[in-house]
Amino acid sequence: PYPHAADNHQEGNARDLEAAGAARVLLEKDLTAKRLAEEITRLLDSPAQLAALSVRARAHARPLAAREIARECLSLSER
Repeated sequence: PYPHAADNHQEGNARDLEAAGAARVLLEKDLTAKRLAEEITRLLDSPAQLAALSVRARAHARPLAAREIARECLSLSER
């Protein structure tokens, strides 16, 4: 997550997904090429864990979010 986003909301969102078992969070301050490679290797070496992350992430997905936001904006502009 980008640490300078307003109120650090990206980390909050990432932590929520992490708590749900849908993501792994690496903070920018801790991110190195070696650390990222280790995390990727760890997941690739554990297909079951990768699949579980995928299923949980999909359960939290909002694929129509942009459409919902656009509709809400249009609705507000018509008032």
